[in-house]
Amino acid sequence: MARRLLIGVRKLACGVACVAAWVSASAQPVTDAQVQAGIERMRAWLYEQQDAATGSWDDPAWPELDRQSYHATAETALVTYALLVSGESRQDPRLAKAIEYLKANRVQSTYLAAMRAHLWALLPEESMPLLKQEANYLEKTERGGKFFYTPDSNFGSNSLTQYGVLGMWEHRKRGGKVDEDFWERVGEYILGDQNDDGGWRYDSTRPSLRGGQSTASMTAASLVVLQIVQQELERDQRRPNAELAAAIERGVAWLDERFDPAENSGYGNGNPFRYYYLYGIERIALAGGISRLNGRDWFEAGARFILEREDERGHIKRGRGLDDNSNRIDTAFALLFLSRGRVPLWAGKFEIPGQPTNARPNDLYFLTRFLSDQREAELNWQVVSIDSDPADWLRAPVLYLSIGQPLELTDTQQQKLKRYLDLGGMLVVNPEGRGNRVARSVVQLGQALYPRYEFANVTAEHPFASLIVDLSRGSGRLKPRVQTLSNGVRDLIVMPREDWGYVFQAEDAGRGDAWKYATNLYATATDRGQLSNRLDATRPARDAERETTATATVVRALHAGNADAEPAALETAGIDLFNRTGVDLDVRALPLEQIGEPVGEDGDGQPLFPALVHLTGTEAVAFTDEQLAAVKAYVAAGGTVLVETVGGFGEFADDAGAQLAGALDAERRWLDALDPIITGEGLDGAVDASRVEYRAFAQLQGAPGDRPNLAALYVGERSAVILSPRDLSVGAVGTRYFKVNGYAPDSARKLLGNVVLWAKQRGDAAR
Repeated sequence: MARRLLIGVRKLACGVACVAAWVSASAQPVTDAQVQAGIERMRAWLYEQQDAATGSWDDPAWPELDRQSYHATAETALVTYALLVSGESRQDPRLAKAIEYLKANRVQSTYLAAMRAHLWALLPEESMPLLKQEANYLEKTERGGKFFYTPDSNFGSNSLTQYGVLGMWEHRKRGGKVDEDFWERVGEYILGDQNDDGGWRYDSTRPSLRGGQSTASMTAASLVVLQIVQQELERDQRRPNAELAAAIERGVAWLDERFDPAENSGYGNGNPFRYYYLYGIERIALAGGISRLNGRDWFEAGARFILEREDERGHIKRGRGLDDNSNRIDTAFALLFLSRGRVPLWAGKFEIPGQPTNARPNDLYFLTRFLSDQREAELNWQVVSIDSDPADWLRAPVLYLSIGQPLELTDTQQQKLKRYLDLGGMLVVNPEGRGNRVARSVVQLGQALYPRYEFANVTAEHPFASLIVDLSRGSGRLKPRVQTLSNGVRDLIVMPREDWGYVFQAEDAGRGDAWKYATNLYATATDRGQLSNRLDATRPARDAERETTATATVVRALHAGNADAEPAALETAGIDLFNRTGVDLDVRALPLEQIGEPVGEDGDGQPLFPALVHLTGTEAVAFTDEQLAAVKAYVAAGGTVLVETVGGFGEFADDAGAQLAGALDAERRWLDALDPIITGEGLDGAVDASRVEYRAFAQLQGAPGDRPNLAALYVGERSAVILSPRDLSVGAVGTRYFKVNGYAPDSARKLLGNVVLWAKQRGDAAR
């Protein structure tokens, strides 16, 4: 097993008692800040264990005779690799010394060559000859798809095969040549070694070894191999190999049923190799886009287990009384799990039961790898089922659907998709093959979800065509064609008119316009790469333990213009306000001409009027006399109106402000820096918003500084109508779409919250 890979010269004890009970589902989720703190402690502890003289983490107690063993220098290779993956610089003198130590002590075995291959692949081009040498050696240790300790060894296993394949794959990813026959041999061997229950054992040729039954760690290891084989053999295929896909599905199902970070299922005897097992889980989950196992977020569950076992100084506790040096291996594997598993999710691959949505099983994987290289930082993706909660889809700003037949969704499924889009998401639909029938079904879906909006071709000025890479080449024409459905501010549905999935799976990364479009799309959807780590929520969750202290009714006013571009803005800002103050928002949509009418009764049976009317649009609109009269009556009764140009472009706020100023006989002025809406003073629960953060695009449009950009229409001395020419709504929703002239999410929510509290206080006083 891989434990043998990295035990150093010392035979570590196999059994580890499970001393920590699993934390109940009601416990607070692990946060990214906790993960980061754990990573920093682990790095510090591992550096403490380093031999300052040699730069190694090898056990100095090793007899000189054992320096040629299968595992010599393995601890140094693993720890060095883990530290680099965790973000440490290769130029750090401590790591530089470790790298030189490994170059000077290149004992050969499959485990050692594979681990060094991982390391050389992370280093600059001058290390590629070393990577090629490792690959050349690994080729000699493989026979019939199975890897052995050395070229002349008779001892092979699935663990050795996993590491041998990973080493060859690192060589392949850095441009090395690996014959297709190699991947076929490995695939045939692992397929033939799968147990009837769907899992894998350590070595089927010796069924008594390691208990002879399927284990979680070996199932994860074998799935890693099959995923790599699938990626390498199916690059130019339009349909996945059915046998290979079925084997992967059975293996994942085996793990899904048994997943528990505290238990390397199938082993018993103290659950050995748990951190190597978690390392395998991280590998298969990231390669296959797996989001949950056994009903749990696999990363949150694994991170919780690791942080409970870590002794708050970076050392993974074994619980068997062994000294600290004995557990560098588990700590390094834990560091790898935390470091790679936490990286941001940029896309979810949409899965619709009963419809063929995985004919290109590796399209999003290869695209994600390409974007990671362009970004020079790792990205992740995950599979998203339409049967799950749309709020969970928001972990990624983009939802990717590849399908070869007309899209058919039930009414419930359509509403779930609309919920995701309204909450800030973007759907990319890839029509497989010629895709004309698919395209028509997507257009029909867009019309059903958003009757006001229509699909339009992407022009040369659209950020998809020019943000990072200019696809027009100065001609003003674009090929291939891409269509989008926009809400007037951001793109909701994107549809290329060629099979991007086949391109991403079949062609070398970067060749062709599809890759360039995807690069621009990624940059647009993420505000040029602004993504949160996996456990950081993009949208606040309502605090279930906070009690409601008051309710404020807010109306989204509807009119003939684009009045409801971001229908979830107030909802999201309201969650933030509730968590801080206990004030609950009751958000309703009403025609503008009806805002002066009661929306219900309060607890005493008195008419209930909205505390605030949110009047939004994206372009100038001429209000009717009836609508202007309704606003005048509402303001006279003590109501407050917030007028906003959603997206921060167009003339809506300015034009609406001019019409309302005339109707109210009001004076327009910029809000004073000491206004309670800005400072929060005198408003129970308000925050100081004197300093705000603008979105990156807003900063590119000029120099907004760090002060809020709000005006008001004053009726007498009361600011009855608040005017925001810059966007609040897209910011409040939390989407990172690039071309928005307005406030960053936290600032937008604070300002909206202050406006609500101001309006509620003034309304309560008037009534």
